[in-house]
Amino acid sequence: MIGRTIDRAALTLLLTAGLYLFFLNAGLGIPASCALTLLCAALARYLYRRRPGARRITVSRAEAALMAVALMGEDEARSALRMLTGPDDAVFLIRHPEDALSLNELYALWRDSGDGATIVATCGVADAAARFAKARGMTIIDRGALVKRIRKTGRCVGAQPPAPSLPQRLTRLWDGIRPRPRMIAYGLSLMGMYLVTGQALCLICALGVLTVAGAKGIERIS
Repeated sequence: MIGRTIDRAALTLLLTAGLYLFFLNAGLGIPASCALTLLCAALARYLYRRRPGARRITVSRAEAALMAVALMGEDEARSALRMLTGPDDAVFLIRHPEDALSLNELYALWRDSGDGATIVATCGVADAAARFAKARGMTIIDRGALVKRIRKTGRCVGAQPPAPSLPQRLTRLWDGIRPRPRMIAYGLSLMGMYLVTGQALCLICALGVLTVAGAKGIERIS
């Protein structure tokens, strides 16, 4: 996990430096190059997170899968959790995901299982219970950990809904854009850079940002 984070950070730095050098070599100057690099990086991050081809299991879908497990019969739910978590000697608690494991409940489990027990619960854990578990060397796999495992492994998730068509994906991408005052500020800043530097790229970016901001503003009003 840490290695992937470092790789992503290094790749981000390299791409950012590449963008900056590209704009700088185009003769835009240091201030304009920094501003355009920041704008392009923010736009790339926005588009990547909402890319039409993304297939990652979303948090809401993983939470729905966990809810489905919690609504199963006792034996069926235990079997699904065992497949998801691994340890056969764990204590499985089937609770509503919006609930929280209290200190008294955990204390009763500790009286039965002793130190070092593994608790798998489909709900969250109260802060006091989490502190007690840490003090007694107990491992708690709670709602948050289960959702992460579902997203990572894809287990317990129902059938994948039909993939939306390309027009539907583009519509979702457009609908995800929210008109914000900073969009207009970005556009005006780019227009000012064009007036100062005379670079056509600044004018193109400014017109693009202002056009999107205006279209979304009109759409919201109407």
